[in-house]
Amino acid sequence: MIVASDEAVFEKKVRSSTHLFRMYDGWGIDRGVWRAIRRHITAVRVLDLDEGLMYEVGADTFDTEAKEIDYGHGKQLVLPRRYWAVSEFNRKYISKVPDANGGDIHDEQ
Repeated sequence: MIVASDEAVFEKKVRSSTHLFRMYDGWGIDRGVWRAIRRHITAVRVLDLDEGLMYEVGADTFDTEAKEIDYGHGKQLVLPRRYWAVSEFNRKYISKVPDANGGDIHDEQ
């Protein structure tokens, strides 16, 4: 999802229990998706529903620091969490953002 604001932000909801690339301690984006959206965005935002944390990083940093991986399910670009700014987010906000698989994730709390 690209969020309309002063800056164009690619945003997705994930659960660290299933979406975090543990070997890299990072968040990933499908390489094909990244190529399709890159020229339209200035930042990436990941909402971790398990931890209630919001991760944000500039698209330029994602470009230069993400590592390309492929475990047989398509190429992914993974950026370690050390590059991301982290803050808590309002859980009421999450119902407006589709999950990483295109559907809605609703917080159970």
